[in-house]
Amino acid sequence: MIQVLIRPRNHQKTDSGALSLQGLYKTGEAYDEEDQDFTADIQRGDGQEDFELKLQYGQSLYPMIPGYMNVEAGYRWRSQKYSDEFRYLVEAGIDITKALYLGTANFGNGDSGPEGKLTEIDSNPYEIDLGKLEITCGYKLSSQFALEASYCNELYGASTTQGETWSLALAATLF
Repeated sequence: MIQVLIRPRNHQKTDSGALSLQGLYKTGEAYDEEDQDFTADIQRGDGQEDFELKLQYGQSLYPMIPGYMNVEAGYRWRSQKYSDEFRYLVEAGIDITKALYLGTANFGNGDSGPEGKLTEIDSNPYEIDLGKLEITCGYKLSSQFALEASYCNELYGASTTQGETWSLALAATLF
């Protein structure tokens, strides 16, 4: 899969927040059709072209509280057999101390098709309605690195990653 992202640094930045428009093009040209195995539990990809457009809004909550909030909504047009998808994200975070922070995100997607069709093994949806909630606690090790622990679970829907997900990560800021 090859993805090309077009995102202006800030479409519009004001005292009331930052508004941005993001476009994404995904092509399946990197897939070899001879390697596609429809009997596999998890497919490598769908091999089709997708186009996505997202509207993103972010707002700092400083100086009232040392935090932020972000909202984004988007639509993915799919070129072949799967239904188009509406995608969303609602996110907020706060610095508890100079080094410790908390964040939460509610994200998901819903298809515009009449029903979610499953693969032959009934585990990998072609068309899905899925929403998840993620809670993250992080500790800033330096200005460029942080250690993060996250918990994620479905609010609705089903997928191959159904169930609770716990993760531990080293996060890096490159620029």
